[in-house]
Amino acid sequence: MKKFLSLFLAAAMILCMMPAMAFADEDFSMQPDEKVKLELKSGETTATVTAKDNYSIVAEVTGTKVDKSQVTVTLGMQNIAGLGIKDMKKHELTFNTGLASSEVDLNVWLENVLKFSGCTINGKVNDKVFDYTVAKDGDSPKRTATPNTEDAVRAAWQTLTGTDLLTANTNETADNSKIIIGHGAYLQIGKEKLVFDEKDGDCTIDNISTAEGLSAAVNTIKEHAQLTTDAAPAEKNIEIYLPKGSVLQISSSSVTLKRDMYIRSDVDVAAGENAPLAALRTAVNGNNDAMAEVIKALVNMFNNVVKSVDKGSFDVELLGGYTVTYNGTSVTVPYGTAVSKAIEKLNLTGTQFNESGTVTEDMTLTKKDPTPPSGGGAVTPGDNVTNDPGDKTTTADVNTSTGTDGKATATVDKTTADKIVDKAVENKSEEIIIDAKTTGNANAAEINLPAETVKDIVEKTEANVVVKTDVAEVILDQKAAEAVAEKATTGTVSIVVEKVKEDDKQVHIELKVVTANGNVTDFKGGNVKVTLALPAALKDKEVVCVYIDEKGNYTKVAGTKNADGTYTFNTGHFSTYAIMTAEEADKVIKAQEKAKNDKLKAGVKATTIKASSSAKKKSITIKWKKSYGYKVDYFQVFRSTKKNSGYGTKAFYTTKSGTQKSYKNTKALKKGTRYYYKVRGVRKIDGVKVYTKWSNKAIRTAK
Repeated sequence: MKKFLSLFLAAAMILCMMPAMAFADEDFSMQPDEKVKLELKSGETTATVTAKDNYSIVAEVTGTKVDKSQVTVTLGMQNIAGLGIKDMKKHELTFNTGLASSEVDLNVWLENVLKFSGCTINGKVNDKVFDYTVAKDGDSPKRTATPNTEDAVRAAWQTLTGTDLLTANTNETADNSKIIIGHGAYLQIGKEKLVFDEKDGDCTIDNISTAEGLSAAVNTIKEHAQLTTDAAPAEKNIEIYLPKGSVLQISSSSVTLKRDMYIRSDVDVAAGENAPLAALRTAVNGNNDAMAEVIKALVNMFNNVVKSVDKGSFDVELLGGYTVTYNGTSVTVPYGTAVSKAIEKLNLTGTQFNESGTVTEDMTLTKKDPTPPSGGGAVTPGDNVTNDPGDKTTTADVNTSTGTDGKATATVDKTTADKIVDKAVENKSEEIIIDAKTTGNANAAEINLPAETVKDIVEKTEANVVVKTDVAEVILDQKAAEAVAEKATTGTVSIVVEKVKEDDKQVHIELKVVTANGNVTDFKGGNVKVTLALPAALKDKEVVCVYIDEKGNYTKVAGTKNADGTYTFNTGHFSTYAIMTAEEADKVIKAQEKAKNDKLKAGVKATTIKASSSAKKKSITIKWKKSYGYKVDYFQVFRSTKKNSGYGTKAFYTTKSGTQKSYKNTKALKKGTRYYYKVRGVRKIDGVKVYTKWSNKAIRTAK
């Protein structure tokens, strides 16, 4: 068991850190739209996994026989700006298992993997949430994982490969492939936890590809790791912790973690009656051929896991570790952990601090000043919560502090939060107002309140939630508040309003609702009303509101310019918005629309078509296949009895849709005559017909 968990932890390091590697520049075949290509070869079998420009991932296995003694892994990368990689980089490494050479039939060992039809993957890198749909490509051996939102995957990738979490180095003096697992690392599956003991120092595995194979690496690991079989439950069924400073090096390129890394998943590894972990434990304690039994048990486990997720879904998250410090003592917790939990880990429960919400960066705790305000007397918690029976409102005036960065932060403590709910229920309030305005003019504001308070507001009242800040006033209706409560099951809800740009033509604001379970971006049919003051330069101009997506595309949003110099718009999701002159908005949108159409036109023009034909008595059938990427509205089929002329300008046949892939020609056929067919696709873009490339000529003699 200890051997297996150790190997699994090493594999997790490769999964986490491989995207930032750079590689020796050698000949390696990659298509222009491919960013990363991983190829594994063993025996007559080749398995490839390819990540493309559009963030889709294609996996394919050809062959069924593998050589159990070794596997050759080749990795290529190109056109990844975040890693400084433009031209293709490639590295190859052969791993020896230490087993005798012989063929293994994948149809027997990986039956469920080969039958796998698809699933949904819900992922997160820090606060960047994304999901993939994995599906089988017809009867082919390919499985394609398609991002449901390309922008979300891009944001997650950029967070993972950003310099805050890890760094890549291509100037290593030693040409060596190795893994350094930092002391304190662990892998937990259910109640079984493998810990790399700190007293033994870092564990360096630098002999994976030697003749001794994986068994030699296991012997190295055995000196550092300790196995516990009754550990306290982790956040998810699988949790991997890799300390800051852990290293993955391949050849002369390396990646080093700049922060601790936590990898979590809810996949049930030990599901079913025949628990695979028990099988692995038996294998490790077996005979002299224990490594063979370990690998076999590991393959069986993987095969069963694939079966468990087939046609279902699973979650996986990669979280950086951030430090929370008080009086020189620090703890490291995963991104998004409630500050209260970090305080608990510091054994400071009961001490009041100014900081709250969730941990999204390194922070130092500051103790609350217990001194009462001038004039003497104690401050009674909750005195700042008042009801207005006439207006049916409950208002909480909360203390706000503004940092040197111009950001105002306000935290609703538990006592005040409970008072808000109790008074709103008593008053049958229609609005709960949290007033976090300052005497200054902060350019950003963050309001933190307990997640359970949002839940109580939704369940016990019918009130909208109004948040007043220097930047803007935000009103969440009950349905929007319900969407927040559904996401924020524990910890703290942080409402963030930030002015990110302002000039004489526009003002941009970014809106966020941050929870321990990720950001709330969609209010599921709920509505949020946002009102902000217009800059002086815009008060006398015609202005509009636009939504700015992660690609920078502008979309107009309905809004109203108010008589008091403010502007109000409504939205069903949080992101970046801009209030700007109508002239400037129209100019940007027109330019973006042109760029979009130009890209579509170029893509359609570059689309290729492969045609074929077959003949039966009195008919010829033409079939065609369009290259992936750009759709067409319909296809045109041209025919001639001459190879290079006579096709005319009018199509012999036109399909009714862009999904039709064949045509049966039964008219105007003369037995014994050779006919030539060619096909092209047509798409109307911005009022103009755009054509694909011509297909090859499909040639057939009529019968």
